[in-house]
Amino acid sequence: RGQVRVAHIMLRTDEGETPERSAEKEKKIREIHASLVSGSISFEDAALKYSDDITTNTRGGELPTFGSGKMVEAFEDASFALQTDGAISEPFRTRYGWHIVKRLEFIPPPSFEQAKGELKGKIAKDSRAEITQRAFLEQLRKEYALKTDPKALKPIVGMLDSTIFQKGTAVTDTLIRSKVTEGEFVRDGKRFERKISGTMRGKEFVSVRSRKHDDIERSPADTVVVRDLQLGWSYDRAKAANMNKPVITMDGLSITQRAFLEYLESTQRRQPGMDLGQLVDERFNEFADKQLLDHENSRLDLKYPEFRMLMKEYRDGILLFELTDEKVWSKAVKDSAGLEAFYEDHKMEFMWPTRYDADIYTCANAEVAKKVRTLHKKGKRGRDIADEVNKESALALDVASGQFSGEERPYLVGITKTGLSDNFEKEGSIVIVDMKEVLPPTPRSLDEARGLVTAGYQDELEREWIAELRGRYEVRVDKDVLYSIR
Repeated sequence: RGQVRVAHIMLRTDEGETPERSAEKEKKIREIHASLVSGSISFEDAALKYSDDITTNTRGGELPTFGSGKMVEAFEDASFALQTDGAISEPFRTRYGWHIVKRLEFIPPPSFEQAKGELKGKIAKDSRAEITQRAFLEQLRKEYALKTDPKALKPIVGMLDSTIFQKGTAVTDTLIRSKVTEGEFVRDGKRFERKISGTMRGKEFVSVRSRKHDDIERSPADTVVVRDLQLGWSYDRAKAANMNKPVITMDGLSITQRAFLEYLESTQRRQPGMDLGQLVDERFNEFADKQLLDHENSRLDLKYPEFRMLMKEYRDGILLFELTDEKVWSKAVKDSAGLEAFYEDHKMEFMWPTRYDADIYTCANAEVAKKVRTLHKKGKRGRDIADEVNKESALALDVASGQFSGEERPYLVGITKTGLSDNFEKEGSIVIVDMKEVLPPTPRSLDEARGLVTAGYQDELEREWIAELRGRYEVRVDKDVLYSIR
């Protein structure tokens, strides 16, 4: 499928949105699309003016290049459906909101000739890795004087049967619910596990994983679909009780027949059948390699001092993390009384900046601004004004209501009087501010500043803990050694 680079305009939707508000956004995105198609506005200007994606709207809506599986399906399909650079999609909806997509660049999948060099490199690398691994294992065999006893494997071959190739094989059937018992059972000498996978409702199959299945009424007379999963081979524990001959000896260790039986049982998988003796030989080679590597791993800290020191650093780091979590991070979250006391002592450090409680009207032109002022005089406010003005075009007026800081809306800083402000231009639109109240700096409540307060409380707990440790343990710094470090 290749890769594609696109720009988008998004109108965000919310879960609790009313049908009226949702319809208003759909109308708005379609009017934006019509403006793009007619050429009355460029895609870049429309993204800056209308898109709710603040991470891309100042860059013309441009997104990073992506391929299959990187975006939600609807967005990905709409992007790859565009046939030429510069083509614009119809409006479409995802779980995030409404989108319009413009294709900027399409990068086709590489041809075989283009990818040949890379593929050769990967194959060569894989081959080299296998050769290196075999050489390393041979070195370990010599170092640990590994010896095997092929004669000890013969009794193991006699304990196997064809079920070792069949683990995971599934059989589906329909039965009456009253005759179904879920769990393990034996049929024709083979072990199975039975589970009900769904219920038939007429000709419809209702999966047990679906919500619909939770709602249906069930009775013993139901027709259910069962799935019998073959569990594969299991060695006879009674016969294996005395199978303690070593099949491998190395570095003073003995690995018995019983251990190899456990390995065979735990690693079996569905595969084409073969001679059981050949299977044992293949798995035994894997088993021997695994025993070698496991033994080598258990001795790494003895063989390599650098590795031992590195592991000590890891252990110390994990220990410090767990202690810090206990003494600082989790304690600050769980100690509600301590958090409240810290907040009361430091509430002046968690202040709201000057805020402006206002309705902000962004008008498409002077005529719309005039309508806003007329409706405001008639007693209408906020969304009521927008509903009236946007009857003909959803792009005519946008209203933002709430409390804003000067950082969020810099143009509010100079407005001190309540009521409607003068008209002023912003990014090609005319803005009117209906200032309700200028709120002076005040402490945030604990709930409003909980994240900041918790971080501050954690810092205090950490300082107290370090002071306690310094009081308990004497710290000496050898400055000659310290300053000798370059």
